[in-house]
Amino acid sequence: MSYESSRIRILLLLALISPILSIASASQAVFSVNETILVPVNLGLTSRDDDALYVQVVFDEVLQKVSDKVNMSFGYIKDISPDDEQYGVRCSSDWLDCAGDVQQLCVHKYTSQQEWWNFIMCQNQEGKEEIGHLRAAQKCAIAAEIPWEIIRDCAGPDADGINAEGAQLLLQNVEDTIKLGVGVSCTVSINNKAVCVHDDSEWKMCKEGYTVPDFVRQIETAWKKLNNITTPKKPGKGKDEWE
Repeated sequence: MSYESSRIRILLLLALISPILSIASASQAVFSVNETILVPVNLGLTSRDDDALYVQVVFDEVLQKVSDKVNMSFGYIKDISPDDEQYGVRCSSDWLDCAGDVQQLCVHKYTSQQEWWNFIMCQNQEGKEEIGHLRAAQKCAIAAEIPWEIIRDCAGPDADGINAEGAQLLLQNVEDTIKLGVGVSCTVSINNKAVCVHDDSEWKMCKEGYTVPDFVRQIETAWKKLNNITTPKKPGKGKDEWE
């Protein structure tokens, strides 16, 4: 076969497969799926506080419904204390309060949201007086299936929180919480906006409600807004109208 004949056959083959390649490329673009934007949900608290523990129980039910839509975190309420050589902040009651904060921050940094939340709920069940203690941290690490090394290397061998990394995590978190203006435990913020407070065993300043369905609704509304998702209006508002 001559060189010219081979060249013609190659050109014909390319002409035949080019439409197929174009279709494949277009199909990939059409069906590509973008990751959704999660709603930041933050509880401003101190780790050994009755109001904080109560709100955590409420949000345990909330997360069962919308865990795939939220990025959950805690903001620890404390004062900056440059004179404190261990943590750089003023612990609310004693060093155990700061130790509990650091343990939770370390787990939050190095594990999944589900593992972190399981650790939090285990500490909750142990009772506020146990939060910060080494034995409780070890027990809850086992319950949440978290390697102990994660807490040990970040919070220190005794999980007291004075290890350099853990103490820095707490100091940075406290600084961020102060910047947000959160000063009451427990303050619920959804999408960077304070929406409710549980203080002195009472719900306060909860314009959109404070029950589990109320928080779920607010999170779902924020999630749709962040991801530009619209839904049809309820019957009677016009079948072609959208929210």
